[in-house]
Amino acid sequence: MTLTEMLEANSIPEPNSGCLLWLRGCANGYPVAWWGGRQQYAHRLALTAKGVDLDDDDDACHRCDVSFCVNGDHLFPGTRSINMLDAGAKGRLVRRRSCDHPLTYVNGRRRCLICKRAKDRLRYEASRA
Repeated sequence: MTLTEMLEANSIPEPNSGCLLWLRGCANGYPVAWWGGRQQYAHRLALTAKGVDLDDDDDACHRCDVSFCVNGDHLFPGTRSINMLDAGAKGRLVRRRSCDHPLTYVNGRRRCLICKRAKDRLRYEASRA
């Protein structure tokens, strides 16, 4: 069985979007398949079946934003940075901050200095009590 045949046998077409939806297992919210003696992400295999060479540090990015889609036409190769920028531009990243203060780089990390100072002050006052 070829890679393309395996992908088609384990997925169904979604007529409205053109996605090929994976029917088998998943890991971390993405489709996985056994191929080449190891478990691999099915969307990476779909790009490989299309003839796209992916390095280990490359991601398979979704144009359609359907995580279970294994249609090679809906995927494109990219770095993790490109994938995160694409997800952010589409509004798919979860915002985990409760404030709207500007972020500042501190020791290589983006932080809200206003909230950090407030937490530090509370911690200081609690230690003095």
